[in-house]
Amino acid sequence: MVAVGVWGGEVSEHTPGPWRTASYDQGLTWKVETVDGRKAVASYIAGLGKTDEANARLIAAAPDLLAIAKALDAWWSALPPGVHDDLWSRTIDVLAKVEGR
Repeated sequence: MVAVGVWGGEVSEHTPGPWRTASYDQGLTWKVETVDGRKAVASYIAGLGKTDEANARLIAAAPDLLAIAKALDAWWSALPPGVHDDLWSRTIDVLAKVEGR
């Protein structure tokens, strides 16, 4: 099954992590970029005041959070049925959301 994006085309893979946050104007606006600084992931995070930096940090952590969710999914799939089903179900839902399924 191919995921379809908001513009009707196929959804591509995300920019590989790790990502970092950067501010180029003393914290008024934030950007999320690859750790080598060569590619912007989210180029303008501003206007929300004190939450801008926290939002940028959350976005920057996305590749790590996705890797953890995938590892948990693999671990849970090996457990007997009924063990942590609700948490596993929520993890699968989040993975589907991230992967466009």
